[in-house]
Amino acid sequence: MKYRRLMSIVLAWILAFTAFALPVYAQEDNQTAQTEPEHITGCSGLDASSSYLGPVKISENMGAAVLFEPKSETMMFSLNPDAKMYPSSLVKILTALIAVEKGNPAEMITVRQAVLDTVYYGAASADLVADEQMSLADLIYCMMVGSANDAAAVIADHIAGSQTAFVEAMNRYAAELGCTGTKFKNVHGLHDDEQYTTARDMAKILHAAVKNEEFLKYFSAIKHTVPATNKTTEPRELSSQNFLMNVEKMELYFDERAIGGRTGITETGLRCLATLAENDGMQLISIVMDSKSTEDDRGNTSVYGSFNETKLLLDAGFNGYTVVQTLYKDQILKQMPVKNGANDVMVGSTGSAFSVLPSGTKMSDLSYRFVDEPQSLEAPIQAGDPISYVQVWHGNLCVGQAELVAVNTVYEQLSAESPAEIVPSQNNNNHTTLIIVLVVVGAIGLLVGLRYGRPAYLRMRRERQQKRRHNRRRKRNG
Repeated sequence: MKYRRLMSIVLAWILAFTAFALPVYAQEDNQTAQTEPEHITGCSGLDASSSYLGPVKISENMGAAVLFEPKSETMMFSLNPDAKMYPSSLVKILTALIAVEKGNPAEMITVRQAVLDTVYYGAASADLVADEQMSLADLIYCMMVGSANDAAAVIADHIAGSQTAFVEAMNRYAAELGCTGTKFKNVHGLHDDEQYTTARDMAKILHAAVKNEEFLKYFSAIKHTVPATNKTTEPRELSSQNFLMNVEKMELYFDERAIGGRTGITETGLRCLATLAENDGMQLISIVMDSKSTEDDRGNTSVYGSFNETKLLLDAGFNGYTVVQTLYKDQILKQMPVKNGANDVMVGSTGSAFSVLPSGTKMSDLSYRFVDEPQSLEAPIQAGDPISYVQVWHGNLCVGQAELVAVNTVYEQLSAESPAEIVPSQNNNNHTTLIIVLVVVGAIGLLVGLRYGRPAYLRMRRERQQKRRHNRRRKRNG
């Protein structure tokens, strides 16, 4: 029994050693390694041709709309996203963004009469007067909370030297963000037949703006008090007309998910609304343009379309969805052969990827597709070299993408520069095989010795013991 137990232990040790010593090669899952002709086919990015929610009809009361999830860069919903429309006061979003990037919020600015003269009488204003001094921060609050057009003009004149120069900077900025359907003619949004934008472009501008913490301070403000200046004796009390955020203005449309917004109304009375909302850790950017309001028999507005439509968009985007990390930075996803290479190349993602998924979705419900793969790879390959792309799919919808790069360096086979520690050469494999053979032979020899040598050893031991006993008896008897 002891011998059999010993045999089992030795055999198990041999198997364990050979399992760890032999080289292991990754197996490719053919079901997920599919080649697609395009980089991306789905709802990723603001330039996506389709939306996550598909061609659903959320509301009839919108000329155009975009609903975008920024962390995963998912186009949740779009309606006429590239139709050119008048932006109204949504223009102030870019004016504020440039102001916080180029200016000093604490700097005091002196109002010039020539600048005030450019804003026509009757437009929303902060009642600024010539030679009045106010900080840049308070002027931005006047523009964003009070929708003051005179404040916008003063800001632009101070930052760029003239409103004309500031408008040129706005158009350059928009172009750099990829806006292709936008043309700015002024800094405040008062009507101009030649000034237009699209819902998609406004989403691009707001997406860039909300990454700036200073901008968010003004974009999310509901109230602000401007201290008395050298030309006033009383402070100015500002209160937002954004009913989605300011419950004191109209409780009906208040939505606690809205954390920032900018309203607008065109010359023809159509309403615009840009919103940043958050719910359970998920954010949404909403753009609604050309939404009609409804009036009652007395001519009073009974339904404010832009607020109502934004709430419908937020409901559609938040209800039943969540944002999940589906790819991780440096995550190794594939092993690929390399022509003339001393070893294979491991391929991994360059960054993390997040995806909007229905609540309760499991990782096993997702598939990964490798796109734009080269027909073959040839050595040498340096770590970090781009290889291809990987897409994350949920059903028939692409919900994420990341670039794939080489994780390790691959040298040409038998190259003098090849570091021995990373090149699994044929000689190394031969050495490994020789070690395994020697271990196995040694183990077999041990087992044979135990099997046949032990009985002979025991017999000799018994004979010696008998001889010693015999000698002791002779001595006692003699």
